[in-house]
Amino acid sequence: MKYLFLIPCAVYFALSIPLILNRVPPNQWWGYRTPRTLADETVWYAVNHNVGWGLLVASILCAAAIWVVFSMDFGASTRSLISIGIIIVGAIVPVVVGSVS
Repeated sequence: MKYLFLIPCAVYFALSIPLILNRVPPNQWWGYRTPRTLADETVWYAVNHNVGWGLLVASILCAAAIWVVFSMDFGASTRSLISIGIIIVGAIVPVVVGSVS
């Protein structure tokens, strides 16, 4: 069951690498899309680079937190709820990083 909750962390990690390496051009589907980032390619790459790093850090922290939660003596439903909360917070962190960028 633990590994099921680690899948979103792995997806976050995989999505962060192209953003960090500035391999994602401005588009309507992937990246931190705001009118400001879509209007200026330089801003797009700078903001998405920072968001990529936020996503990478969030993915590692999510995986570590889920690993710790599953090593504790909680019931299965409690572990699941905590893990879902961790995954949601891990998705929000990069958005906050992008807003600050």
